[in-house]
Amino acid sequence: MAKPKDADTWVLLDRTEFAYTGDGEIAIHQYSLTEVLTPKGTGAGELVLTGLGGKASKVKKLKGWNLRKSGEVEKLDRDTVVVVEKPGDSEGVEDIRYTGTELPDVEEGSIVAFEFVTTIANPAGPEASAFVMNAAPTFRWEVEAAKKGGWFTSLKDVKVELETRHFSPWIPVFTSEQGVKLAADNLPPLPRSEGATPWPWDALPRISLRFIDPDLKGTPALGSWDEIAAWHEATFREKAQPHMLPGEDGHAGLEALEAARKWMASQLVYKQVYLSPERGIVPLESGEVIRRRFGDCKDLACCFIGAARAAGLEAFPVLARIVEGHLDADEPINLGAFNHVIAAVRLKAPSGLPAEVATADGRFLLVDLTSPFTPLGLLPNAHRGRRLLICADGKGLWVDVPDRSVEHPVLDQTLTAEADRLGTIKGSLMIRETANARGIRAQALSSSDADLKKWLVASLLALPVNAKVDLVKRGDPLDVSNAFEVELRIECPKGFLVSDDEWDLHGLGIIRAIPDAIVKAGHARLYPVETRSDTRVETRCEIKVPAALVPLIGSKTLDSPFQAVLWEASAQALPTGGSQLSLHFVDQDKPAYFDFADRDKGVAAWNKDRRDTQDFISDALTFNVKQ
Repeated sequence: MAKPKDADTWVLLDRTEFAYTGDGEIAIHQYSLTEVLTPKGTGAGELVLTGLGGKASKVKKLKGWNLRKSGEVEKLDRDTVVVVEKPGDSEGVEDIRYTGTELPDVEEGSIVAFEFVTTIANPAGPEASAFVMNAAPTFRWEVEAAKKGGWFTSLKDVKVELETRHFSPWIPVFTSEQGVKLAADNLPPLPRSEGATPWPWDALPRISLRFIDPDLKGTPALGSWDEIAAWHEATFREKAQPHMLPGEDGHAGLEALEAARKWMASQLVYKQVYLSPERGIVPLESGEVIRRRFGDCKDLACCFIGAARAAGLEAFPVLARIVEGHLDADEPINLGAFNHVIAAVRLKAPSGLPAEVATADGRFLLVDLTSPFTPLGLLPNAHRGRRLLICADGKGLWVDVPDRSVEHPVLDQTLTAEADRLGTIKGSLMIRETANARGIRAQALSSSDADLKKWLVASLLALPVNAKVDLVKRGDPLDVSNAFEVELRIECPKGFLVSDDEWDLHGLGIIRAIPDAIVKAGHARLYPVETRSDTRVETRCEIKVPAALVPLIGSKTLDSPFQAVLWEASAQALPTGGSQLSLHFVDQDKPAYFDFADRDKGVAAWNKDRRDTQDFISDALTFNVKQ
């Protein structure tokens, strides 16, 4: 077999065996055999396993071998296996185990092997999922699922379901035996150094495995989406005890919901990393969330559902997937497909709010409590284009999130300034942010004025290091009825680069940077091409300059699959002999997708957009001196 070119390592065998042992536990037996092809590949001798701590996951066996070019065999010394338990705090936050080891003396030409067994008791039930491809090319890949009960454990009624996703075009040929064995040869490596890529969940080959055990208690049945939804509804009904929140008393209907949302936004903290293995997917009781003053998505949803019930309204949990990929219409039944929980309130009459959705079982208002900056009646932008599962009435109600339901992020900037003959610009910059477009509102919630100013300079403003910035005022980040405002006083040396013939506006970040290349020169594109942002940036500048200037470009538009740009510039003569420059720039990001078949078209469109943007930037900020 010919060794692959341009690879530092070569995985000769990647085999995983999943065995259901009963009581919700899965034993995972993994084998790997890797050849080190170059000195850069010696990291193949390192192994790090991450899993939930406590009773949820354990490494039961770990072996390793390093067959060197000389014929020597270095075996793994168990004393070098390090297990780090990062225990949860007193409230059970973040309980994670890291297991790591390193084989000694790995070199170019080494054959490295690992064998290890881990057991998992997934809080979501006996299911697992895994991506298929490695960072290195793989000669042989195998997966097998089985039931292996002990003498006194009967697993005859357990069903095994193993499904594949997105194997084409990465793995066009593979074998499947009885639905529980999969194998493939000559897998390509994961693409490297490509930009504008889809989420791995949406594009890379993966497997979805579940063991359906009718005798298992305490976790959702995995036979259907309705069973998953019914379990969540029952669990949240138990935990979401009616609890009137401060400010909610005396209100009814939507006013009660808004009072509850407002109090939670100001008083509760969302902690994203919050999964105790023993508690798993079960939320805290609503009263306990209030006592602790923090929670993850399911806890905050539970608290809000309890508040809605206290106001005499019906409310239910909603399972979602955000950020890390989409749920397809034919998604395999797999609770791991969800990574987020929000709430849905049943409406007796239309509310007129954008986040209202109609189902066969009535109308519901969707509310995501993890975003304190989103007003009632809208969803954060992360839900755009997603599918949700409302867990109501003992079954699952699938809904597509309407585009009108999500916030559309906008950053609006206004600069009023004056420049001297050396090009130094002094003035006031007003920034208005809608929907946490650039994270300014979120940063302001937890930052002092000094820290917010420092963050803005480092993260948002393209100012030279010798620029001076003072924060004049800022708004209330929790006032979601208005755009969030920050006013800055800036002094920017060489804001204009001045010559006898022209003035070039420089260093203010008025126009976006040129997009990076999404494929290395000379390399074929492997991923589909996808962009996800729909942020709108609008900038207006009024700058007095002590020279008679005329813009090189008075107006310009760019329209590509990835952005729409509008540029307007004018200069009005001042009685003093100088000019009043008026600039208007609008840049609207566009979500775009070019699938596998059209990815070369996507690259061509991206490259054209880069060239057009570069040409535009080089001219738009240039102002000629009138002779």
